[in-house]
Amino acid sequence: MFETHVATKQDFEAIDQVLTFLKRKELDFIFKNRRLLENTELVTYDSKYTYVVQQNGASTKTEHGIQLSKTDRLGWRASVSIPEIRQKLSNNKNYISGPIQTIFIKSHQQRGNGSIYTTPESYMATIIHEFGHVYYENIKSSWFSNYDYNIKLMNLAKDLYNGKNVDLENFEIKLPQHLIESETFAFCTEYSAAKYFWPEYKKQLDISGLETIERYLNKEITDKLINEESVLDETHMGASVIGKILMEKLGDTWVDFILDKKA
Repeated sequence: MFETHVATKQDFEAIDQVLTFLKRKELDFIFKNRRLLENTELVTYDSKYTYVVQQNGASTKTEHGIQLSKTDRLGWRASVSIPEIRQKLSNNKNYISGPIQTIFIKSHQQRGNGSIYTTPESYMATIIHEFGHVYYENIKSSWFSNYDYNIKLMNLAKDLYNGKNVDLENFEIKLPQHLIESETFAFCTEYSAAKYFWPEYKKQLDISGLETIERYLNKEITDKLINEESVLDETHMGASVIGKILMEKLGDTWVDFILDKKA
């Protein structure tokens, strides 16, 4: 069915809904500086078309001519990972991307592993999660994500290796944060949205989180994992552990803790 499914009115309404939830005041404690999200657009796709959706609801449609992979159908991400789609987009925008709701939900239903991502609520929460990544990355970065800075950094190193005299006194070196910090911020964003908007989905998050932790905890104990071998180094796993503790201990101030009060 995925080879022929084209977005319906219901799929477009799902995108409109998530943008409405994104702007609600309940999430102001997370997105304190909403200007940091203004340059972000949604890129969603079906079996035939790509839709670029601005936060005001305006959208454009182009034909993509690709066959979606299993990964393309299952998730959203704070980037555009399909080269054929990415090369047609502006380099001056931030993008989050993923499949339309129908493809997302039916793909998870077909996995047969008890996936919790089989409802409209889980779809919207997943997109909110990616906005959490975007917000975090605009304040603290877990990647070398600034193109101009990266080019300058590499050219400076090139000059130094060539023995040139380079004035480094006023040059600021910025190292990325550990990826788990961004993932924890995004997890807490998704969990908080579920708490305020989608209580049934929050229950599913709790059930799934408990099952996952029990499974990984057993592995940690049985294999006596230490250092880089710890299951906590799997970013989604680590984020669900650290994020839950942070939210219970700090309440809504988990945001300030992770961002070092820089927002």
